[in-house]
Amino acid sequence: MKIQSIIVFILTAILSLQCSKTRDDIAGIWEGNLKLPGFESRIVFTIEIHDNNYSGIFSKPDESDNEFIIDKISFENKSIHVSINAIQGDFRGNFDFEKNLFKGIWSQGKFQQSIVLNKISRVYKTPRPQTPLPPFPYNSQYISFENKQDNITLSGSLSWPSTGNDFTTIILIQGGGSHDRDYTIFRHQPFLVLSDFLTKQGFAVLRWDERGVGNSTGNGMSATSADFAKDVLSAIDFLKKSPLFKTNNIGLIGHSEGGNVASETAKMNRDVSFVILLGCPGLPGDRYQCQFEESTARAMGLSDESIEKRIILQRKILEIVFEEPNNDTVEMKLKTLFKTLNPNFTDERLNQAIARFLSPWFQHNAKYDPEKTLLQVNCPILAIYGEKDLHVPPEGNVEVIQKVINKTNCRQSKVVVLPNLNHFFQNNVKNIPFRYGEFEETISPVVLELILAWIPRSVAVLRNGTNGLG
Repeated sequence: MKIQSIIVFILTAILSLQCSKTRDDIAGIWEGNLKLPGFESRIVFTIEIHDNNYSGIFSKPDESDNEFIIDKISFENKSIHVSINAIQGDFRGNFDFEKNLFKGIWSQGKFQQSIVLNKISRVYKTPRPQTPLPPFPYNSQYISFENKQDNITLSGSLSWPSTGNDFTTIILIQGGGSHDRDYTIFRHQPFLVLSDFLTKQGFAVLRWDERGVGNSTGNGMSATSADFAKDVLSAIDFLKKSPLFKTNNIGLIGHSEGGNVASETAKMNRDVSFVILLGCPGLPGDRYQCQFEESTARAMGLSDESIEKRIILQRKILEIVFEEPNNDTVEMKLKTLFKTLNPNFTDERLNQAIARFLSPWFQHNAKYDPEKTLLQVNCPILAIYGEKDLHVPPEGNVEVIQKVINKTNCRQSKVVVLPNLNHFFQNNVKNIPFRYGEFEETISPVVLELILAWIPRSVAVLRNGTNGLG
């Protein structure tokens, strides 16, 4: 009996020790890779244990520097459950004691993917050497202004030189999606870099959080570029009334869809002195949507047959959107189309797709013709494209902008295609598609210098009273 008792005691002690060791072993930094179309993105859990209670922080270091408190960590019998309410994130998995890793499922909203989490000693972050750090050699102030027409408040930053009182002021306009004032994407902050560069060169710069981001009110997800143009018009009105300095010349710089917003604004407000389009669509919306499908699909390595099927589907969708004025009819026809093509389409996926195609944003963009708007813009235009842009390829889009410039006969306007640059104007010599976070460069200095060299000439023309038109 004594021997049996000793054996039981030893086994119990071993199991208890192993359990305790396992609990201690989950404390630390755990990293895994999500495989997304065209690129990978890391997720990181930093877990601590105090008095048998877990706490932790979650981050996506390839996408941003934001950290989120982990709301729940439960660990029992080598099974773990972690949830982050702020982003609808959830991980459920099992601990492999021998390999010291977790295997499980990561879900965020409706997205799900199996993932392996490995223990690491520190989180590597690709350097961002261009990101400016304080103190800044110029004035900078948090501001807010009202879009009274839509009853929303927009919060942003205004920077201007420390000397002088009369500046050319530049408004920065983000592309599609919901973005903060710095246009933060994959930990890059291109609008902070651009604002810092231009302010140091003697310009004032205004940028803001888009609708529903940061302290800005409104709903950016239901807005169109026409709505965002009203935000820019409100910004122009704010600048004119600002007591901080005089602003006799106002220019707009818009990236991607933000270029269409800039053009729309300039068409409506003759106080705009110049417009700079960065990787902006020039093709009509329906043709651009098909170009985007083909360009991105080819970059992801899809076969010619698959690409052709995607384009055919896109054309059929656009035909329905264009031909049917009633959304109920559009929804019915889209459901029939998708079910015919793929009877196994789940209701969830089907509803997501239809919601996108019925959204005001998609319908506005599909029917939008940049050429018609640009022909009504009465100021110099600089359009810059990256040779390796997959989102807005130069082909086709450049020809439209050049055609507009030829028709308006504006001496200062020009189109430039820069070699090796991608959609965010990073040097992409190795031709790596989509993986913007892997580049240290935020925006090519060539683009910054091109913008700087062009603006003064345009403003000089305007100050001479000729507005650049022949």
